[in-house]
Amino acid sequence: MKKILYVALPIMILVVYACSRRGENSKPNLKLMTHKEAIDTMRQVTQQLPIVEEIMENGAPPIPLKIVKEVPQTAFEKIDFSDLLCSPDEDAVQYGRRFDGFYGKDNYRIEMYFGKVTQDPNRKNVYLVEGKSRYKKTIIPFEGEIVFDKATLIKDPNTEEEAGKITKTAIPMKTNEFVSLEGKFTLKEDARLNSSGVFEGKVFLEFNTTELDDTQLWFYSPESKAQGGGFKFDGNWTSYKTGSQKHIVWAKDIFNFADSILEKFSIGEREVEINPKYRHLGWDKYWENNEWWSDAKVVQ
Repeated sequence: MKKILYVALPIMILVVYACSRRGENSKPNLKLMTHKEAIDTMRQVTQQLPIVEEIMENGAPPIPLKIVKEVPQTAFEKIDFSDLLCSPDEDAVQYGRRFDGFYGKDNYRIEMYFGKVTQDPNRKNVYLVEGKSRYKKTIIPFEGEIVFDKATLIKDPNTEEEAGKITKTAIPMKTNEFVSLEGKFTLKEDARLNSSGVFEGKVFLEFNTTELDDTQLWFYSPESKAQGGGFKFDGNWTSYKTGSQKHIVWAKDIFNFADSILEKFSIGEREVEINPKYRHLGWDKYWENNEWWSDAKVVQ
């Protein structure tokens, strides 16, 4: 193959969705909203860190994350994460089910679409996935599963803690704590099609729960394993025909750690713009209002 935060997040998603609906003749400026603003409002400046000239110039270094405890599997199996992986909201389908990533040695843009995600009724730590991938003009459907086998409760001292507030849910946690789920994914493309193969690797999903038992993706800790991406898939695509492999990584919000993959990939602060030197890697089409996953013709 060639291939939720709190109130701020839903608002930003609606802003992005609305912007994508611009007329075909309007010239896109390739600016986009990420979770940057919501993250900035949660991160706090601490006075406990040393104040030196280098820190003043480059920003205070974050306080290391603290592992609170390992979470038993019986606890996270009580929560269904299907909606976090595949939004049930049809109005936000483009940003709740389609995810951007980097593929191959040149880190060309790839899009992964989850059309359906369901928790296995017999294996509560397993999620069954149906979807499609698009790399350049190649669209191939896939099916597979995500298996979560480890969970860790983590405290981020860089985020605000509301005194006395703790959820009394399947996994009790404070407002500045989140659970980091770890597991593996296997997504098999249709072997009858040309240029098909299998995606395999590690997956990290991070979430927090509110007092109303509302499970939301956690985007506030770029030092975590998901790197502030909400969830992150990191692995390889392997060709059925040749056995050749290509690295792939995608996330709910790839822009939160894209700069660690391509230097200065995004520029700007809260309103992020894709660096012009990388737009030829598929990002010049970012604003296209093209629901390619809907009845798309796949490569034969």
